[in-house]
This record gives sequence, structure tokens and C-alpha cells, in this order.
Amino acid sequence: MLDIVEANFKHIRDLARSIDHRLDQDTATDRQIRSELAGMFSVTIVATYEGIIRETLIDYAGRFHPKYQFHVEGDFAK
Repeated sequence: MLDIVEANFKHIRDLARSIDHRLDQDTATDRQIRSELAGMFSVTIVATYEGIIRETLIDYAGRFHPKYQFHVEGDFAK
């Protein structure tokens, strides 16, 4: 479980550093690109968080019974 969280947040941290290093000027163009990337970055963070929650719930359900895990996986597939 912790591996999933670490891997996902490492990707987000790496992406943030990459954006910061490539757009470090204070020009109008850089500000506009940073603003647009910030919106996409927010969506990425939310989607990552959603994936972590999904994997956590599926893992938790599997600890009780394989049929329950299958049921939870089915709910997320919808």
C-alpha cells in the first residue's frame, strides 16, 4: 500500500520540479504557461489521489474475502 502512495507522489514531485526548472523566468509567456500547467497539474493530483483511494479500498476489501474484493473492483469499473 505504501509503495503505491510513494510511487504516485514521486511522479507528482518529479513533475513539479520539471515544471519549475523549465519555466523559471518571469515573462508573460512563462506565467501563462505556468498558469495553464497548474490547472493540468491540479487535475493530475486529484486523479492520482483518486487512484490511491481506489487501490486502498480494493486492497482492504481483499483482506476480508476475494468475493468482496471482486465486488469492490466491479463498483470502480462502472
